[in-house]
Amino acid sequence: REANAEDAEEVDDSAVEIELEIYEEEMSLVVEELEEELKRFRAGRATPEQIEDVKIKVYGAPTPVKSVGQISVRDAHNLVVTAHDPSTVPDIDAGLRNSDKLNVAAKIEGNRVIVTFPKATAESRNEIAKAVKVEAEKMKTRIRDVRHKALNEIKEAGLTKDDQFQLKNDVQKLTDAAIKRVEEAITKKTQEINTV
Repeated sequence: REANAEDAEEVDDSAVEIELEIYEEEMSLVVEELEEELKRFRAGRATPEQIEDVKIKVYGAPTPVKSVGQISVRDAHNLVVTAHDPSTVPDIDAGLRNSDKLNVAAKIEGNRVIVTFPKATAESRNEIAKAVKVEAEKMKTRIRDVRHKALNEIKEAGLTKDDQFQLKNDVQKLTDAAIKRVEEAITKKTQEINTV
């Protein structure tokens, strides 16, 4: 009977470990989302990632730019969106110019829209860096929410105080690792923004 009790404990421990892996994965997804979100912040070269997911109203529905045209780099400050359907060019132009996520100028050239990003000044670089930090704080809050959810589950699992203590430490280590990844991503992006 003692062996069966030990087997049951092992199963319980592995079930809890699996739950921690789920929380670790959830935290990783938050960090990956931040890394994707940071691609739209720029102060140096214009890149397709900055506009590809911007929603514009085409055919009466919000549609990402990458779905209505091919995006290419013309030079350091200009992107070109070549429309798949020439009738959508005015919609693409208006959508990019009026986007609250972008500060760009757009002009139509045939079946293409030229998107011009302004040259970054020291002031605009600081504003971008602040926006990046705000985004990072949102993600840190989401990571802490995942930690809170994990800690509640540990508390409700009916484990011994020692097991709870160990699992709480493990959750904190996962949280610290995820927060560190956020900090590293922010440091890298801030350096990129401030590189002239």
